[in-house]
Amino acid sequence: MAITAEMLDQVSEIVRTELPKRLPDSIRVRRVESEIWPGIENEIVHVLVFYDGDRKNLSPGMLNEFDQEIEPLLEAVGIDDVVPISYTNRKEGDELAGADSGSPHGDRSV
Repeated sequence: MAITAEMLDQVSEIVRTELPKRLPDSIRVRRVESEIWPGIENEIVHVLVFYDGDRKNLSPGMLNEFDQEIEPLLEAVGIDDVVPISYTNRKEGDELAGADSGSPHGDRSV
């Protein structure tokens, strides 16, 4: 199944709505973007979460659980593959915006 702009919007909305329910008060989601990345067999959805707060307050265990918990919500909008989620705080985003890292996000200002 081809990934559509509507599906990308739905994925972003799912993450934007569900993630803050699991984060500590010291972390605030500022923006969520979903985009299509090439995969081995087909295209995949990649999500980038921009947040304010200290990275040490993001629990890897909680983030892994979140990935698993949203799988049924993603399947409901037609996304059956694993959706990688990257987390970038303001400081990291500022560094990316000023660097030519060659990454898909290196030229975006935050």
